[in-house]
Amino acid sequence: MRNSRDVPNGPPAAAPRGASVPFENTKLLGARVRPDRQHDLVALLHDFAGKGATYVVPWPIVPDTFALSEPDRALHGEIWRARAATPAAVQAAVRNVAASGAAGAEAQAEEERRRQREQERCTEILGRFVARLFRDLGLSAEALEATAGRRAQFAAACGLHGIQPEALVATLEDAATLILPVGLAESFGPPLAGPRRMLAGELARFAGHLARRADGTAEAAAAYASLAASAGKAAAETTRLLQRIDGILAELLPAIANWPTARDTLAASIDRLGWLLDGWEDVIAYHVGALDSAEVGPAQRAAVMAAIAPR
Repeated sequence: MRNSRDVPNGPPAAAPRGASVPFENTKLLGARVRPDRQHDLVALLHDFAGKGATYVVPWPIVPDTFALSEPDRALHGEIWRARAATPAAVQAAVRNVAASGAAGAEAQAEEERRRQREQERCTEILGRFVARLFRDLGLSAEALEATAGRRAQFAAACGLHGIQPEALVATLEDAATLILPVGLAESFGPPLAGPRRMLAGELARFAGHLARRADGTAEAAAAYASLAASAGKAAAETTRLLQRIDGILAELLPAIANWPTARDTLAASIDRLGWLLDGWEDVIAYHVGALDSAEVGPAQRAAVMAAIAPR
């Protein structure tokens, strides 16, 4: 029996629903990819013109079934090459395509900027970890620099907590890299949110918006109510996961002292957070875009969002 404190790698039925793929082709809105024994990968595609059916298509023949732009073809090929079927793997494929220039010069430049920001954020996280750890050890960089026996003093302080000084730098670097998608809570200083923490905030606001809205038709109202329930449930669970992650990092010293165990828990929580958030960015973006379009009525907007929303 699973311990109630354990964190599964994904939400229920995460593998059957697949990972979201951000194709440009609007006919592929909400497309997902998942592993398949016969075809390695298959695409899950929505039939918006029909009655909301979802079709399972072998991944290799997607370009033969739909007209794909050059960026879409590059993304399709990169996902196939990497056999990417998780949110993190698909996001890595998207970034690799952008970095290669296959998605255009603007996307390539933006990816370069994103990687630079990510590196700067990782360096800042590492610095905050070091400062917190020194504080918790009762040390200061200034005192160590002014002390002839600083190495012995540092080693003694680490030893009191079961930390191996020679492995500390590598452990902190690993922790900073692991937490990059989430970033740090305010307990570590000024906000330093990663993309998943920011998307979790957007999802919570979106769920609140859906719960407050009212539409003129019963059909649209019912669809929005169902969507609001799904978004609210996902938002609540992402909040709990972020609290779990932040709680572990708030006790940084014992976490580093028992890093293999803490790392497993953090990695599982971050992975589950990725699965829970996967696809909601597309739903929110579609909602915002549809609001600006006079051609998309409330009922159609609700039906499309209900079709592509994670379940």
